[in-house]
Amino acid sequence: MDKRARGQHASHKFLGIHDKEFRATGMDINVSVKNDKLSLILHNKTTHPLIIQAARAKFFKIEITRDAKTIWQNYIEDPREDTQAYFGSNFKKDGKKIIIPATATEGSANNIGAEETRELTYTIPPLQKGDKISVTMYVQLAKTACIGTIELDDSSLTEPALMQHIEKIW
Repeated sequence: MDKRARGQHASHKFLGIHDKEFRATGMDINVSVKNDKLSLILHNKTTHPLIIQAARAKFFKIEITRDAKTIWQNYIEDPREDTQAYFGSNFKKDGKKIIIPATATEGSANNIGAEETRELTYTIPPLQKGDKISVTMYVQLAKTACIGTIELDDSSLTEPALMQHIEKIW
């Protein structure tokens, strides 16, 4: 067969994390409450760690509302306030924080490994019938800390992009 006569061309592009539908497929999130404890069971379904690029961050915004008013949330202003639900890498050189890992002499990460399951627990106020728990997972393609270090032509890279959102009503 003469391939030049083919009427279509199949795309081989793989958008990965840039594809909204794809972003929602990598993590199972289960929410449960027992007494004053909120538990999130996270299961990374992928064959690679949750964070695979040093500039990226993924985090959870967890909120409990009653009568449309927030009664509890896992952070107030910055997702880094909740160290267990903020996933990313940090680097240091000579004991000082740096952004670019190439010159780092030490580093740390909060990450979830390939096919790993992890539980996050929180102490919350007692729930009442009708309370709503919202759990939203976001990705930042470039962490906020990158803004001052590199010039980004596309500022949307630092804007949190939705990965998953679930709600439970008690």
